[in-house]
Amino acid sequence: MNGRHTSQGQHNRAWALGSLCLAYIKLGGKERSSNDGAIGAWFSRLADGVVAHQTSRRNEHGADAETNLYYWAGMSVGCVGVVLDRADYWRFGAEAFERATANIGPDGVLAIESRRGRRAALYHDFAAQPLVLLARLGRYGGDDIYGRDGEALDRLVGLVKRLLADPQILARSAGVEQEALPRARWMGLYERLRGAEAYYAAPEDEERDQDSRLGGRVAALDKALQGSSSTAKSSSP
Repeated sequence: MNGRHTSQGQHNRAWALGSLCLAYIKLGGKERSSNDGAIGAWFSRLADGVVAHQTSRRNEHGADAETNLYYWAGMSVGCVGVVLDRADYWRFGAEAFERATANIGPDGVLAIESRRGRRAALYHDFAAQPLVLLARLGRYGGDDIYGRDGEALDRLVGLVKRLLADPQILARSAGVEQEALPRARWMGLYERLRGAEAYYAAPEDEERDQDSRLGGRVAALDKALQGSSSTAKSSSP
């Protein structure tokens, strides 16, 4: 994953890094990283590659590059920042969160994701996931970015909840009938931000709610992120 990449390969690397980093948190994360020097160095090399690619995209395309792909990259690099106690990586993730929430409209719509034709509703769901994860990672690591700008994320997630029931809410703005959304396996991670308890309480929930991009079993991730690593440095000046 450190060699030459196609554009799609670059995005796949970001997704893989995020998945592996989230899984690593479930295995002990920061508590293990000081003894796992080789893993830490590998995470850093991957994170550096993701940062370089996203910086190049944003330099070339400006705001048009700030899609869900940028949010996922921010989550992946931000996760590494929490695990390795790297303030620079965490700032990259926090900036992605701040840029995304600034682009969420009063109705919860991300204009850039509304250009996706039949998949506009799906892409709103896909864009919300890394932002929820960044919010949880920030709280876990000691930089509560959700506490500073959670209202915009609430609007986006509120829209996704409505889209789960009726994806055609976006049909008019997207200009085409919308595809149905899959089960939102990540929703419990968001509800924890709002103070919910035991969202993944039943054993069947833990078996059902698995997603490779979320590091595997979402219930286990939710539990791990309830702790505090006290590693991420504040992204505020």
